[in-house]
Amino acid sequence: MRIHQRSEAGRLLLDLQPAPAELTAAARARPGLDPRGPREVFIELPPGVGGHEDLHPDLLALVSLLVVAPYVDSHLDLSTPVSRELAGAVSEHLGFELGPVDADLAPREVPTGSTVTALAFSGGVDSCAASLMLPEDTIHCFLRRAGGRSWRPARYRPEAALASVRAVERAGRPAWASRSNLEFVRRPAGYPVDWSNAAPAVLTAATRPVSALALGVILEATYSLSKAGYRSVPGGRALRRWAPVFAAVGLPLALPLASVSEVVTARMMLEEGAHLQPQSCVRGLPGRPCRACVKCFRKGLIDSAWDGQTPSSSEISRALTSPEVRGLLRAAPMRCEISIAWALDRMPTAQDPLLSALSEKTTPARRYADGLDFLTAIHTPALTLMPEAMKERVLPQLERFAPLATPAQVTAVQGWDAAALVSDPDYQRGQARVLDLVPDRQPWTGEVRRRAREISWSAAGAATGIASAARRR
Repeated sequence: MRIHQRSEAGRLLLDLQPAPAELTAAARARPGLDPRGPREVFIELPPGVGGHEDLHPDLLALVSLLVVAPYVDSHLDLSTPVSRELAGAVSEHLGFELGPVDADLAPREVPTGSTVTALAFSGGVDSCAASLMLPEDTIHCFLRRAGGRSWRPARYRPEAALASVRAVERAGRPAWASRSNLEFVRRPAGYPVDWSNAAPAVLTAATRPVSALALGVILEATYSLSKAGYRSVPGGRALRRWAPVFAAVGLPLALPLASVSEVVTARMMLEEGAHLQPQSCVRGLPGRPCRACVKCFRKGLIDSAWDGQTPSSSEISRALTSPEVRGLLRAAPMRCEISIAWALDRMPTAQDPLLSALSEKTTPARRYADGLDFLTAIHTPALTLMPEAMKERVLPQLERFAPLATPAQVTAVQGWDAAALVSDPDYQRGQARVLDLVPDRQPWTGEVRRRAREISWSAAGAATGIASAARRR
């Protein structure tokens, strides 16, 4: 693959030229390179950056890698030469050649004495929790999806995240949003790699002495607890491959929340983070989440558990209009079963048939390690996943919301195996009840029709919806 890197009107432009073999592979892969996706990728440059010439060539190359790395066959040829250090890191860890190489180009170094962090910010609960833990001079960088080729309105809504960006600014902290179409390079649309949303943070290092790039990755994602079971390599193969590449451009990856679960980040936001306007739902408006996506369902359960409440029957019914939520509940094991089980163990469930069935389904999980209390503690082995200077600042902040894990709690994290619980008789009885209550296909009831109509109106625009309602009357 070849990429011509240029800039125009405050945007970095990447002209993609995939090789024939890469396009052939793209036709078979899903997710993969979209054969009909944009061949001119744009990313808005941060304030103070006049053009791509202001970027260290290795920073320019790293942004390019965040867009196309999964789709490169054997060689990525850029219009701007890179350092030997970055080319070597890419060859060793990503498995393809990067060039051309300028033997005289010094790599970007971590700025001496600087502790400035750039946070790849999303406006969600975990991202806002990371903001709360990090120093005041942390630069919040939000990647805003823009462009796309489909005529159909996307379910993604940026308003809630942008409201959170503005809230961060009102709190006196640096923040900015960068519009980009990079997510449409992939089919289906999304981040080409786990860290693609860090592209604006990488660009920020052109004019600011950024010494680390922080991600709001939590315990469950770090150790795969949200999936089948514990993974002994923090961050898995992806982090092991990419961390040396970021380090080669003087931007070591930092995971300040890798030691705490979404149970703890929810507590942070409930107690001290409301001013940041956190909202993990990307389909609703600010302060008005859709209540019908997997994130709304799961994080709503956790919030209810902290408040000692039970979700209302109307909230449960609304969630069940979503095929994603129904698929989550019918799965065995469920994705993020560990945090769902923690929440169910801390709320009354007998009065609601579905919550009662889920409670029985998660009985084996809720019996594990004193009711999963390790989810409310700091998993100390994960504290090594941030620079020492950051740890000195972040750890006291974390301890305001969670104690250090005991040796038994550390062992409990390492022993978590959701897949092994499926064969438990209690799990199977609960699963049978859930399957009876949660149909694979939702009946086309009046409530579902009403909800579908609301979504359609929201996507198509209020004017169309009002006109349509007037015609029906």
